[in-house]
Amino acid sequence: MNLSTGAAAFRVDQLVINGTIFSGTPGPVTGIIGTLVCNAGDPTETVFDTPEVPLSSDGDAHFSGHLGGVPTVCTNPLFLIRISTPAGAHGLWIATGTRARTSNLGN
Repeated sequence: MNLSTGAAAFRVDQLVINGTIFSGTPGPVTGIIGTLVCNAGDPTETVFDTPEVPLSSDGDAHFSGHLGGVPTVCTNPLFLIRISTPAGAHGLWIATGTRARTSNLGN
């Protein structure tokens, strides 16, 4: 995530559900969104979502594009992978980013 330009990218490899009848598969989840949370846990918390991207039957997905309106100062950043499809689970988070790819995430 480049906060100065809004450029964003993520890749998900083999995301599967654990502990249900769908365990070990993506189950009914066919679309996901990436969510950047700035100032997480603060009253000034703001949320920025990517467009929906498809999740393959193997649990793979990727996004490369831009997020509009992201502030240049984003303290305590958090990146989540959230369900967008099916609609009944829309917005539930199922994974979190593990590392920043660029040095200015959080600057």
